[in-house]
Amino acid sequence: MKYPHLNQYAADKMMAATLCDDLSVDPDAGSWPGGGDRVDLAPLEQLAGRVRGEVDHAKTHNSMGDPAKDVVEGSLCGDLHLALASIESECYEALDDPGFWAYLSLTQVHFRDYICWRHKSTIDNFRQAPNDPKTLSNARKYFFDPTLKEGVLVRMYMRGRLTNESGNYELARGRNLKGKIGSGDLFRSHIFRVRTGESPELAKALSRYWLENAWLTTDKPRGGLRALAKLLNRRRSNIVADVLDADESEQTITHLTEMLREDDA
Repeated sequence: MKYPHLNQYAADKMMAATLCDDLSVDPDAGSWPGGGDRVDLAPLEQLAGRVRGEVDHAKTHNSMGDPAKDVVEGSLCGDLHLALASIESECYEALDDPGFWAYLSLTQVHFRDYICWRHKSTIDNFRQAPNDPKTLSNARKYFFDPTLKEGVLVRMYMRGRLTNESGNYELARGRNLKGKIGSGDLFRSHIFRVRTGESPELAKALSRYWLENAWLTTDKPRGGLRALAKLLNRRRSNIVADVLDADESEQTITHLTEMLREDDA
């Protein structure tokens, strides 16, 4: 099937036009690689309306910090994964193409506005100095991301896909335990950027433990979540994490957290 695509040059031009000059864009911009019929983008266009509602509501809380913004992001991950269900089954190559995510991020105004709100300071820096290579690079990764780890929409899709339990996406949502809200550090730093993201059941087990255990924070004397994630990565050399089932994954996380708590004692 054919799917929309923006290369990096086109994405940079569109970022300048939409974020700095406030120009509208042609929804048919970019190329459409592939063959046959075009992929159905209607579910994504419908989702954009909800995204706009979330952003409009969130903007009434001007002091909302990054952890709280992550709770909003987590609440949308399941809907994004569902909206991409037909593309996932019929044209998976699109989801593996940074240009597809760039197209969605820049041509759909509500997705674009959401990304600008989600990473406001970085986007504001780009708007103030669009010709500065550093500010451009820092902002570009949220729209066009060759690593498929930092881009806002692609990481939301992956978060939904990894935590999906027969249509239940509770594990994707942020946590609010003892004032520690948000799960962005969990997913972005300790799942997507490392190999844990390659093991769905292990990622789910880690997500569940994080949500259910208030003591596991990022500011423990021994690092808390960060220490657990590092320990998990080191232990991957001794376990074939990709083939662990749900029970074995839960047991692995429980065992490692017990080791961590014993060291804290």
